[in-house]
Amino acid sequence: RWGPLRQLLAATALAGALCWPWFSQNWLTILSTINNARQWGVQYQEGLEATSLEGWLYYPRLLPTMAGGWLVALVLAGAAVAATAAARRGSRLRPGPHPRGWWLWWLSFPLGGLLVCVVMSTKDFRFVLPLLPQLAVALGVLVAQVQQPWAPLWKGALVLVALQGALWNQFGWGADLSGFPPHRPSSEAGWPLEAIVATIRRTSPHQLSTLAVLPDSERLNAFNLEAEGRRQGARVAARQTVGRLEQAAGNLARFDWFLLKGGDQGVMSDERQARQAELVRASSAFQRVGQWELPDGSRAELYRRQSLSLAVEPLAACPRGGLRAELEPLPGGLQLQLQGPTRTLEGARLLVDLRSSTAQLRADQAIGQGQLRSDGLPRNGCITVHQRLALKEAQPGGGPTSATLQLLTSSGQRRAVTLTRAGQPLRWPDAPTAPQALAENRVLAAEAMGQQLRRGQFDPLFDQVGLLNQSDPDQAYLADAEAVLRARLQRDPSNLNDLYALAVSQALQRQAGDAALSLQRLIRLDPGNPNPLIGLGVVELYRFRPWAAQAALDQAARITAADAPIAATLRSLRIAASALRLDWRQALSLLQP
Repeated sequence: RWGPLRQLLAATALAGALCWPWFSQNWLTILSTINNARQWGVQYQEGLEATSLEGWLYYPRLLPTMAGGWLVALVLAGAAVAATAAARRGSRLRPGPHPRGWWLWWLSFPLGGLLVCVVMSTKDFRFVLPLLPQLAVALGVLVAQVQQPWAPLWKGALVLVALQGALWNQFGWGADLSGFPPHRPSSEAGWPLEAIVATIRRTSPHQLSTLAVLPDSERLNAFNLEAEGRRQGARVAARQTVGRLEQAAGNLARFDWFLLKGGDQGVMSDERQARQAELVRASSAFQRVGQWELPDGSRAELYRRQSLSLAVEPLAACPRGGLRAELEPLPGGLQLQLQGPTRTLEGARLLVDLRSSTAQLRADQAIGQGQLRSDGLPRNGCITVHQRLALKEAQPGGGPTSATLQLLTSSGQRRAVTLTRAGQPLRWPDAPTAPQALAENRVLAAEAMGQQLRRGQFDPLFDQVGLLNQSDPDQAYLADAEAVLRARLQRDPSNLNDLYALAVSQALQRQAGDAALSLQRLIRLDPGNPNPLIGLGVVELYRFRPWAAQAALDQAARITAADAPIAATLRSLRIAASALRLDWRQALSLLQP
């Protein structure tokens, strides 16, 4: 009698043991992704939320159409006639020899899947495709139970209707008996996916270039271009830009390449996407390098930065001394030319200190912004890397500026870098800074996120994370920033700005243990600031340590004003920690206004 319970407990324990290592590392990503999908649905499919009648009826209306409207109607009509005839004889149709409990168990699967899809705010026929075979099984059971004299003719008609529906859906042939639009097979002929990727590869063959794809049409979208980029050697990554309207201008500093399209833009077309296209076309920092006429009558345009932020070329002979660099000041930024062995420069970072008579500035950066790809380059030879990146501040004031450089290899070793014009000060031009003429330095952007944590600006911080992740397909900037910050902290262990940035970079890499240690150091060094306590609470919640999280969050609450901007977020985190501890009394008390 206890056999089923023992089997259930054993299956639950086994499933938990198998899933826990993955789930414990990714649960927050899962929840945030679900929330992003929900927000997408609210933004682009308004009126289909689970709180509306339309949201609940969307899939029950759609599924019969996907299976074939006439086919489903004919099955139900035949089953209804057979059931009526059986009722007159005092019997009824039975769904096969299986008991009722078996059918209830089977129905739990499609009904559970349907419920999940209904609750999601984003709705599309692709999400319920796995339910179609189960619907077909249910219809087949009904057909099998009809044993009337007219059943052979009826079943023959069902076969003909099903065949016609398949011909319509797959090829667009014959009459539309399904009510669902046809999806005719079409080749990629006329769609310039290969040419777009090849254009970028020819220009930048030794790096991973990120293409910002504005259209989201059926054939020309980020997913198709990403697949084509992988097919051509993984030198091009395609990303769809997502963000608020006011963030569109900032994207010009995050990408070197943009793809624009006329005509139909696809399901995610909105005011922000149109504004982004206007900014790219109007910017003097970008030029059009390719255009293609498309089969839908529109035109695709490929834009690139006038002076790319990164260029890599092989050297015929290695420089004397191993590593040589040249710096050239630019309005609002710095141009670096670095020569050295390929093995040394791959995965390396550069510490750059700029000093004038009145100011000191850091221009730390990763070689190639973490996108350098050495296959295809001489492994035992040398290369030249050209980088043009913006500074965090416009430029150091105080006249002539001296510079010192130090290379951090991928293994953490420090290497001296010889400046070709050693002893000659840098002089910044008086020309005004052109908006977004230079690409964003992602290491400096990651360091700036530490300041946002220090000030408790959590919403802007996570906005910045999302924007940076779009432009860096591998999120290499986080590991680069961590390496640079660790090197800086070896010189100045109590630098609060670097410690905050280090904690952010570690947390975003899901190095929860290291992030907790960094935040604990900050709590000791910055005792009057509640924000590292809040950060520690978030990290401990992520680690499923609600008791440690509660202690940190309660301490933060004691030094946070009730009307502080962060107070509402802190209250929500304390409720989550209480719920995970199963302390429902405290959770309910915190829910009280």
